[in-house]
Amino acid sequence: MCKKLVENNLPKNIKVRVHYYHPHNSTPRLRKGHDYLTAVNLVDVKNHQIIASGESYCSHRDTPRRDIGRYVAVGRAMKNGGFTRHG
Repeated sequence: MCKKLVENNLPKNIKVRVHYYHPHNSTPRLRKGHDYLTAVNLVDVKNHQIIASGESYCSHRDTPRRDIGRYVAVGRAMKNGGFTRHG
């Protein structure tokens, strides 16, 4: 649900690429010492170039949820790329 709230504010020519890293598919070094990492790239559909990126980490006290990790990472990527969250 929260995924659509943030991503609807992106222009139509921007695609969101999401990668979820956890202990079963990556090393602690790749995850920067965390158990769970969500990495997002905002990509221009026309020329396939990365416009912005964002990451979110799950604390050891948190329950891992992909939708929340995606929401935070997309919001950070939008901020890094100069997009606004609320119109």
